[in-house]
Amino acid sequence: MKANLGVSSIHGVGVIAIRPIVKGEKLYADRVSKLYHIPYGSFGKLFPEIRKIIVERWPHVINNEGFISPDCRLLSFMNHSETPNYDPETDTAIKEIEVGEEITENYCIVKDAEKIYTWLNCKNCAIIKEI
Repeated sequence: MKANLGVSSIHGVGVIAIRPIVKGEKLYADRVSKLYHIPYGSFGKLFPEIRKIIVERWPHVINNEGFISPDCRLLSFMNHSETPNYDPETDTAIKEIEVGEEITENYCIVKDAEKIYTWLNCKNCAIIKEI
């Protein structure tokens, strides 16, 4: 896990990095949800912020039950930016993303974006592909 839901300055709720993400790094790597089993006694080996998210979302891990990851539901909270730091087509960071920074995408790259996002003026968007 590299991100969590958090407060967005763009639109209330957004996807916020919980650890540094380097340019070119995959954000989700595998968008197919998988069930993971980690013995609860081994949770101390995880990054503290990851351990906290897992226990908050799947408290039954205390009983050595599995949890689902990656949390692809975060994608539905990704906000638009004309200067995004994430490319959903390649699932990669297109800029360095710091802890606490909101992860954004450019909605204009979606086919028929002007029909889908009627509030968005895609003619003004700077579509950036740096990788």
